[in-house]
Amino acid sequence: MAVFETVEAAVMDALAHAHHHADLRDRGRFRVGTVYRIAGGFRYTPAVRSRQTVWATAAPVVRYALRTADVASYVIHPRSGRSEVDRLNERPSSAERRIVDDLDPRGRPLYLLTPSRRVVRYVGGQEARIPAIAVFGHGLPDCDESGSAIGSVASPAP
Repeated sequence: MAVFETVEAAVMDALAHAHHHADLRDRGRFRVGTVYRIAGGFRYTPAVRSRQTVWATAAPVVRYALRTADVASYVIHPRSGRSEVDRLNERPSSAERRIVDDLDPRGRPLYLLTPSRRVVRYVGGQEARIPAIAVFGHGLPDCDESGSAIGSVASPAP
């Protein structure tokens, strides 16, 4: 596995890898992983998937532990095909914000890949979009909040 110079580079590779290598078992499932520090840089753990899908009656849950070496988490919110659900999944959930803000004493950042393929960084109560071109620079179009393709490969405005 590659060693990355920055946390963000490791996160972007993790999100791209998880997105591009998703299979039928991942369809409609939330996926979570972490980025951790090693000598000379950073690596990421493979994404763990939820048991439930976004179409289940019970909310999808993914359990994972933050280790001492972990410096960030990444989460993939899947597309459901229902615009009202996908719109809600464009931002970190209240549970995800609670992990960063309240449960993690170090307040490590969370990076979210949304259903519309946007990347959002959440830390310290603040959300910031990261240009999706950094993750999807080889041919995937940006999408609007409903998941419909818009334009060609172009970085969204920050």
